[in-house]
Amino acid sequence: MSLLLYIVVCLVSLPKALTITVCDQVCVHASSCDANTDGCACNAGWSGTQCDGCTNNDVCGHGSCVGGSCVCDLQWIGETCDKCGSGTCVHGECTADSGYTECACDEGWELDRCNWCMVDDDNVCNHGTCNRETGLCDCDEGFSGYDCATCGDGTCVHGECTEESGYTECLCDRGWNGTLCDVCVSDDACIYGNCDTDTGTCECDAGWSGYDCGTCGPGTCIHGTCSGSSCICSGPWTGLRCDTCGSTLCYIGECYTNDYGSDMTCVCYNGWTGGHCDQDNSKAELVETSMLMLVMTGLVIFAG
Repeated sequence: MSLLLYIVVCLVSLPKALTITVCDQVCVHASSCDANTDGCACNAGWSGTQCDGCTNNDVCGHGSCVGGSCVCDLQWIGETCDKCGSGTCVHGECTADSGYTECACDEGWELDRCNWCMVDDDNVCNHGTCNRETGLCDCDEGFSGYDCATCGDGTCVHGECTEESGYTECLCDRGWNGTLCDVCVSDDACIYGNCDTDTGTCECDAGWSGYDCGTCGPGTCIHGTCSGSSCICSGPWTGLRCDTCGSTLCYIGECYTNDYGSDMTCVCYNGWTGGHCDQDNSKAELVETSMLMLVMTGLVIFAG
């Protein structure tokens, strides 16, 4: 009984300085109530009966005060635009460590949304360079994306940009290497030539040109015409450069050309002759013998 009385006395005897005035309504952005009106004593930047209307941009963290409400910048959320969320941090994370109020940026990125590259970090723009004036990556030819890590059609000179690589690197053809698959590493890369591994380029055979020695040009096709990467040979000529005489040039014999393939000679089989080995030598001898017999017969008759 004496304990209960003690508690009551203590409660009644609380100093006035320790008493708490309870407001008649909810105060959203207020730290105290107005003792005279029992209303809300609003914090700076807020107004209204419940202190729920902004009066300036200072209270809207990543946004602007418009008509008493905070209008948030792109990807920021919350009543005062102070919360990050999915998609807020371009190159970083919105984590509980910051109370979900700021982005923890990946290495090489900075500013509120981690969307500004740092020029002194070489790893930020994979296939490009950081433009400090814009905060963006200027990509090398063939690559795209905010970090210049995406390849596409035409990026890989001798290879493919495929889903297998996540569209981030070139899968090179046989004989080629390098970021763009434009460095030869073996002769497989050079169609009509050899790979110089010191320079990573193809050294082309006579008459051929191009990075893979696959392009013909004037003088390539000795007895024919150049069509893209191949020769279209004239008449009976064959071969890579139309410098090999075919069987129809020398009918009964073998065809031989000079070192340049510009001229040919038929070497006839036994019994055949002529520029194309198309004349039967035995028939020629028979005709010659018959003519001789006729001449001799005529002389005998004339002498008799």
